[in-house]
Amino acid sequence: GVMDKWMRRFLLEVVFSSTVWDRMESAGMLLLPLAAYDLPRFGGIVQQLSTEQRLTDAFQRLLHPDLIQKVMSSRGYAGRQNRIKFKKMFEEFCHEVHSFLVMK
Repeated sequence: GVMDKWMRRFLLEVVFSSTVWDRMESAGMLLLPLAAYDLPRFGGIVQQLSTEQRLTDAFQRLLHPDLIQKVMSSRGYAGRQNRIKFKKMFEEFCHEVHSFLVMK
């Protein structure tokens, strides 16, 4: 469907691209609602795009269902703190993933 195309395009242009660094924060904040929309579907798209187990493992750490729920449901100060935590985790994820995708 339309969401699958959106998710796939986002992954290809952000995660599998080496030019995301200038858009890191906005990319992370877009990833959050896309993944929260349908986490199993998003995970399936990740698996379709890469046979690299390290990538799948990195996504599972970043997009753990409990973390996504906490970030999406928090409001006020707690919400900001959770979004900041997710942003930092997303930056670490991108550095980790790009380092082993470049070595491929």
